[in-house]
Amino acid sequence: MAALPSLFARFSLILPALLLIGTLPACKTTAYQHSSPAIPTTTFKSDGCSGVPDGPPSDPKRWCSACSEHDLVYWSGGSRRDRLDADLQLKTAIKESGNPLTSEIYFIGTRLGGSPYFPTPWRWGFGSI
Repeated sequence: MAALPSLFARFSLILPALLLIGTLPACKTTAYQHSSPAIPTTTFKSDGCSGVPDGPPSDPKRWCSACSEHDLVYWSGGSRRDRLDADLQLKTAIKESGNPLTSEIYFIGTRLGGSPYFPTPWRWGFGSI
C-alpha cells in the first residue's frame, strides 16, 4: 500500500503536462477501410497521437506513424492482453526514438485514457461502436 502514494505523486506531476500538451496540433487525419471480417467494418480514422504531440518540437511528426498504428489496434479492439501489447509497442517506439520520458507519459496516458469503459472516441475497440 506504500506504493500507492508514490503512484499518485507521479501522476500529479504527469497530469498537468498531459493537459498542456493536449492543446498542440496533431498529424493529418488518415482513414482506411478494412474488409476483413476479423475487424470492424466501420471506417478507420487516425489523427496520430490523439490529443498530444506527434513528436518533439525538433521533429513534430516523429511518432505519428507509431500512434496511427496504435490507433488501428485500438480501433480493432481485442483482449486485455492485446491492449497492453499495443500500449507497450507504442511506448517502445517512442522510447527507441530517443524520448524515454515521453514514452512513459504516453504509456500512462494510454493505460488510463484508453479504457473501453470510457465513452471516448479513442477508447479500446472504438471501431466496434
